[in-house]
Amino acid sequence: MDKIPQNPEAEKAVLGSMIVNEKSRIEALAVLNEDDFCCGNNNNQTHRNIFHAIYALNSSGKIIDLSSIADELNNHMHVMEDELDYLIELTDAFVGEKHALQHINMVRDLGLLRRLLNELRAITRDYNDKPISSVTDFVGEAERRILDITKARRVSGFRAAGEIAEIITNKLLATKQEGKSANAVTGLDTGFSNLNKLTLGLQPGTLCILAARPSVGKTTFAINIAYNVAANTGKTVAFFSLEMAAEEIVKKMLSQKAKVLGSKLSTGNLTENDWIALSEAKNSIKKIKILIDDTSAAKINDIRTKAQKLMREDDNLGLIVIDYMGLITTSMRTDNRQAEVAEISRSLKALARELNIPVLCLCQLSRASEIRPDHRPILSDLRDSGNIEQDADQVMFIFRPNYQKYDAMNQEGSENGDNTNSQEKDVDENGQEIREEYKKQEESQVILAKNRNGQVGVVYYKFFPSISLFMPIEKPSHNFNPPVKEKKGK
Repeated sequence: MDKIPQNPEAEKAVLGSMIVNEKSRIEALAVLNEDDFCCGNNNNQTHRNIFHAIYALNSSGKIIDLSSIADELNNHMHVMEDELDYLIELTDAFVGEKHALQHINMVRDLGLLRRLLNELRAITRDYNDKPISSVTDFVGEAERRILDITKARRVSGFRAAGEIAEIITNKLLATKQEGKSANAVTGLDTGFSNLNKLTLGLQPGTLCILAARPSVGKTTFAINIAYNVAANTGKTVAFFSLEMAAEEIVKKMLSQKAKVLGSKLSTGNLTENDWIALSEAKNSIKKIKILIDDTSAAKINDIRTKAQKLMREDDNLGLIVIDYMGLITTSMRTDNRQAEVAEISRSLKALARELNIPVLCLCQLSRASEIRPDHRPILSDLRDSGNIEQDADQVMFIFRPNYQKYDAMNQEGSENGDNTNSQEKDVDENGQEIREEYKKQEESQVILAKNRNGQVGVVYYKFFPSISLFMPIEKPSHNFNPPVKEKKGK
């Protein structure tokens, strides 16, 4: 016979406290329900019936005492006379307000444990009785059923605004004493000072969308951020790459850090200096912790489960990067991709809040931007669903005017000259000169189009596609917003 998690004496103490003490009654009604009780004097329904009677009286605004509870049990619940006599015995179990709260928590936890064990048995029955077409779907559904029960244990109560204000001002005072500026990074340092000024870093519990048209540099920018976060904060970064193999991701890291052409890493045609730089880059990457999962076409339940497991194993997990949303699938049986994307978006936001870390998810833009004369992306270009914009705390677009070729920008470029042939020396974030052969570059911008808790704006970069590097600049030498040419008449 299975062991049942229960404590009859704790249940008696709780019910006795609810009968004779108003404060204990309010505490119990706030966190317990009748399913948390499973014991009694003659059967397993007695304590449950008494709690239900007290709950019903409280909901109706009636006086709660032995007489009213007995009347509720007798007239509305048809409880036997011997169970009414049991009420007097319960009043003797009152243990005082302080101990009552301990018993309330004990009864609550045992109720949760019983429901969890019952659900596990139901999952086992489903496994034995029903054919399983997909192990992934079965595990994902089992996880959801278990989380629906266990998340009740993590429900928070009210917090006084005054106490929260005290915490906030203490943090601000500590920041002032440490000599930090008003623009100090409060979240994860992206490694890009210009982006940090707008976002104050990637904030805990937020969903950040990084979107662009294909081949514009989403993955490269995300890899730059992932490396910077791991190196600058010491946090673990989980990188889910649904499109690109893990080796390709790390090649981009090596190319960016060593300033060695990506093509050389593919062909192996490396000079002695390249090997030295590559060795130093490898050692730098080995000092940080970026974990890559390159499962293609992963389901949202898989990503969520792996992230939760990783957080349990490594409480230093600081950032999750997902490349990219369009390749995530769900267990939904529907031909409506918008509904699927809405579910994915909600799940990613819930994951960020549950783990209390930022989630950076890449997303492709629709072709709508290509129809507009200037090709600049806007929020409505987010592909497949408006829910992405709704769920996201931040939305960033990468925009490369030269690459995305509109006539006005090309003309502007021919007037000002291509930066590739500039005589100015280009240096990396460490002040080291970037060699001449790597000066193929484009001026680009990252548009922060939505920022739920801060300002929006535009920041500028030099993008070196051949070495997978974005480097922040103060302002562009080109006009990024050239006037749109009027169409000639017929």
